[in-house]
Amino acid sequence: SAARNGTKQTTSMILLNVRSGKMLHSFQCLSNSDGIITTLEQSPAVDTVAVGTSTGSAHLINTLHDVELFSLHHKGKQISKKSRPDNAVSSISFRTDGNATRQGVAPLAVGCDDGSVSVWDLTPVEDDNDGTTRRTLLTQMEATHHGGVSKLQYLPGEPLLLSTGMASNSVLLHVFDAPDHSGRILRQRKGHTSPPRLLRYLHPGVGGGGILANASDGTDAASCQILSCGGPGDLSLRLFSTARTNLDKEYSQGPGLERKAKKLGLVGPEGRAELLLPEVAGLATSEARSRDWGDLVTIHKDHAMAYVWSTKRGSQTGPVLRQPQWNVSAMKKRPPRTAHATSVAISACGNFALVGTVGGVVYKYNIQSGIPRGSFPRDAASLTEEEERRRKKGIKVAGDVGRTMRMLEKNSMKGGVMPSDVDQAERDRISFMEAEEKRKAIIQRASHEGAVVGIAIDSLNKTVVTVGADSKLVLWNFVTHMPNKKSPIMLPSPATKLTHVRDSDLAAIAMRDFGVAVFDCSSLSIVRYFGGSRYASPDAMRLSHTGPISDMGFGPDGRKLFTSSLDGTIRVWDVPTGLCVDWMSFASPPTSMALSPTGEFLA
Repeated sequence: SAARNGTKQTTSMILLNVRSGKMLHSFQCLSNSDGIITTLEQSPAVDTVAVGTSTGSAHLINTLHDVELFSLHHKGKQISKKSRPDNAVSSISFRTDGNATRQGVAPLAVGCDDGSVSVWDLTPVEDDNDGTTRRTLLTQMEATHHGGVSKLQYLPGEPLLLSTGMASNSVLLHVFDAPDHSGRILRQRKGHTSPPRLLRYLHPGVGGGGILANASDGTDAASCQILSCGGPGDLSLRLFSTARTNLDKEYSQGPGLERKAKKLGLVGPEGRAELLLPEVAGLATSEARSRDWGDLVTIHKDHAMAYVWSTKRGSQTGPVLRQPQWNVSAMKKRPPRTAHATSVAISACGNFALVGTVGGVVYKYNIQSGIPRGSFPRDAASLTEEEERRRKKGIKVAGDVGRTMRMLEKNSMKGGVMPSDVDQAERDRISFMEAEEKRKAIIQRASHEGAVVGIAIDSLNKTVVTVGADSKLVLWNFVTHMPNKKSPIMLPSPATKLTHVRDSDLAAIAMRDFGVAVFDCSSLSIVRYFGGSRYASPDAMRLSHTGPISDMGFGPDGRKLFTSSLDGTIRVWDVPTGLCVDWMSFASPPTSMALSPTGEFLA
């Protein structure tokens, strides 16, 4: 406890009888100490306890004689003028194994709120200069836990130290087997430091749900692996296994990040985050060519480029998917904001990745080489930022050959008769320019005027379906990059998300009116509506979501559609009948969900 005496804060400690509830003694040895008591730990020696305070001191107290034996002080690094150098002691633990006794040391581990762990040797050493005794600092492990150390505990009779963090969501097991008494991490379990933003099962079948494996028949547990992307403040991409926890890991974003951070003077997890990619905004996987090259593509928040990962290696190993004119270096001019990625999809063959952008353009890349393979609409990848702005607004560019040819044709065709001096080559050129103008008009009408929020590719690589914030659903030819004659299809409300199942070739589109439209990629038409503004009757509106839809997912057979919403519910829709067949409510709104390939589990 702590009491204020004027402006000074004094520390006090009392001894209580737990059974009777009476106070037996009030200790006076800590009356001159500053700060408050933050932790207590009983030592292996009788009548001796370790007391940690908020000023960074660890006092060894003899409770029998009410005497302070000695104190250990911890000072933090002065990172800024506002940061205080003192570190509050959050946990203390004594080591009791025989190896320490044989080596002639008595280790004491002290954890502080800056995430560091200090290991002291309690064996007294006499100073040759003044004859006083002091204690030796054996090792100090900095930035062990982000946000501070919550608890330290030496395992009985073992040189193993278990530590947990306040905000790091991690458990670390350190082993002290080096001659210099330094520690290293032997085992660790880590999770996200903020609520996950996106969940997806790893490789949900080549056809969208064809893995014939479950946890009951003892088959391959690959269908039990979940990819999880961290939320705000957490830049990690992790893999969790629901069958074996020792398969959990964080995907690597480059070798030696810890070493590079220390070399650049970036301390702790905040410094390491400076070298990581931005927050993951979307991902797509494909098992078709996972043995040959990368099988995972991610896009990131406020970032134009996409990155290829290998789930087999657990790291970002593939090429960076970008346009040739985009600079990779952060020191040079960055790509325009209209090029920031908003959606991603991988073809069924596993060779191509499609990345949608804020400006309404979808870029096509080869995953193996990273080379751009065109865009949707056609030739949009070669336009500059100014030319793209003019294309959207329909502004005529000075020196346009098509405009000049139309004026010449208009002047030469007065009276409706083609002059005799115009040869066949000239007529062919005029016809070509007319066809080119019609093609540009079709592309202009079908192109997105807002961000592309969802992309789907059919199982035969024939049709690409894109939906945007401009309420357009556009069908593109995968090979020619030209829009289908049915494009665009106007949705009742602007789209927010899209999910696709290749087995039944259905795509579910979430909209801003809290409804869902189901699009059949085979018949190229909308076949179902669930909720939203199209529900007019009160009974039907009762089944609709009352908040924005956060995620969607089809069952393995494509007959059931799961939708989660920020209204705190998950609803299950039967696609053939169009009815809501199940309803789940949660205390906190679900931000993402994923259905297992066998349909047994919902994450």
